[in-house]
Amino acid sequence: MKSKDKRYLKTEELITDVFIELVETRGYSNVTVKDIAKYANINRNTFYLHYLDKEDLMDHIAKNVFEEIINKLIDIDLYRFNPQEYKDNMNKLLDILFSQTEIIRILLKDPNLTGYFDTLERKITEFVIEKNTSITPIAKARIDFKVSGFFGVLKQWILYDRYTKEDMLHLFNKELF
Repeated sequence: MKSKDKRYLKTEELITDVFIELVETRGYSNVTVKDIAKYANINRNTFYLHYLDKEDLMDHIAKNVFEEIINKLIDIDLYRFNPQEYKDNMNKLLDILFSQTEIIRILLKDPNLTGYFDTLERKITEFVIEKNTSITPIAKARIDFKVSGFFGVLKQWILYDRYTKEDMLHLFNKELF
């Protein structure tokens, strides 16, 4: 069983930070456990006390990011009819996603990792559908359409810095929803 003392958690954080930095600079397929251990200044055995392999590490990072995003979404009602509340909630959603820009950018840039971004999109779609208890098939299709559009624009925002946060808010407040 994994211990969760401060040193253990600090080592996990170090491994994660080094891994993210290496993936950003080299690409996922060019990063090895040996590289992670070297740049984290740890023994490979230490790495293996925390993770099975780099895929397990990536799964762990993605799972944590997805859980954080979904947990923050629980308190946001994206289907408020009051325009100011809706705008405030969209702003909160963009803040949540912006706080994870580094990870999301990695998931989008590396062809080996884009499936994780697709999983995030699917999880958010499922979350929004589950949150709306009495939903028709047409409403589900609308949610799919809106979430897909949202994630398409989000990709452009994160990958290419094509839009400001204000542009995104305007788009989602006036055009998409």
